[in-house]
Amino acid sequence: MPIREKIAGEPEDGWVTWTIVMQQELTGPVAFVVSWDLKTGDGGGEGDDDEDEQSAASNQVQVQPPVALDLDNDNITGELVIRKDDALEVKWPDDGQLEGLEFIDVRELKLLPTSGSVAFRFHVQPVSLEISTRKFESEKVVQTVVSRALVEMVINKNGTASVRARYRLKSSERQRLRVDLPGESNVSEIFVDQGRVPVEKAGDDQEAPEGWTAYSLNVAGTTTDEEFFLSIR
Repeated sequence: MPIREKIAGEPEDGWVTWTIVMQQELTGPVAFVVSWDLKTGDGGGEGDDDEDEQSAASNQVQVQPPVALDLDNDNITGELVIRKDDALEVKWPDDGQLEGLEFIDVRELKLLPTSGSVAFRFHVQPVSLEISTRKFESEKVVQTVVSRALVEMVINKNGTASVRARYRLKSSERQRLRVDLPGESNVSEIFVDQGRVPVEKAGDDQEAPEGWTAYSLNVAGTTTDEEFFLSIR
């Protein structure tokens, strides 16, 4: 149902009263969707140094559902549900620390969709819930996956070893593929699918682990959604 106008009152005790005027008179249950933004405060506790190095500082958020005025406060049923992104850790108070809120199973929600991390129900107003959030850095996506590998080795009479390694793999690298090989190895041939490619070492900006040498292989022509073959001698 279209809204004719929304009138905001003066802030008082941290609240702003909004008057909503509809285009026509309504009776019976009426649903309103209200959205707003909250500013978060830095947690900055003394124990931050002991937390995971890949996590950001926690933020405190106080959630206060809107208060419906001119209603019988003894005949109110409201629900509150928390949904979060996978990269967020969210903590909320224990049952004994809640005022006016009760834990319910997410599947018990009747006014809201039955999905989320945790849900609450209340029968009084106003109510508030203070939660803490922590965002974790995204891990690097796996760029290369080897589905099969075969390594053949022949020990020569002079004590050296001839090695051929063959791989069937899929990679998101579309131009150059980095491969680290033992530093003392002498690479003679590299094939991508049936084509021979130059043996090229990676640039100085790509440092390999101690005892290893980084090579940069030309894999142009391969696709990210199809496997290809790599052979190294």
